[in-house]
Amino acid sequence: RLDAGPTEPTPSAAPSPATPTPRAAAVVAASTVENWRAAPAQKVGEKPLGDLAAPIAFDSASAQLTRDGRAAVRELAKSLSQKLKSNPDAEWRLVIAGHTDQRPINTREFRSNWALSAARAAAVAFQLNRYGVPQSRLVAVGKAATDPLDESWSRKAFAKNRRIELSLLTQ
Repeated sequence: RLDAGPTEPTPSAAPSPATPTPRAAAVVAASTVENWRAAPAQKVGEKPLGDLAAPIAFDSASAQLTRDGRAAVRELAKSLSQKLKSNPDAEWRLVIAGHTDQRPINTREFRSNWALSAARAAAVAFQLNRYGVPQSRLVAVGKAATDPLDESWSRKAFAKNRRIELSLLTQ
């Protein structure tokens, strides 16, 4: 079983969607992964690891990871793989939640924000698996625009709300 270590980043340490870098997004999550420690846990818990800001990871209205997005996911996968090697019996899942902004979408590829957010989460899960994280450790979830960080209708708010949230689910 895994529990977050004492150096878990605070919400203020998460990368800002307005000025993120792919490395910074991966480092926040990877640094938390590096500080996990084995601990007995009696109930299921969810611990935020950080966000991958959509402007880095995805182009607008797209679920295909950008080159920078793939680099960020590769960094995270390295950290997860190292933790798996050091503690293969630990019970955890990485929840990858895709979010969109509030603007409706209806394209040939994505009929709704639900479809887009789920496809983005699945793209991250696929890449993590490609880089060595077992499928059994990954959960992809589409949340559409149901959990906005900023409810205003501005470009800045839209950019903030388009994101991938990474959380550790422990048992």
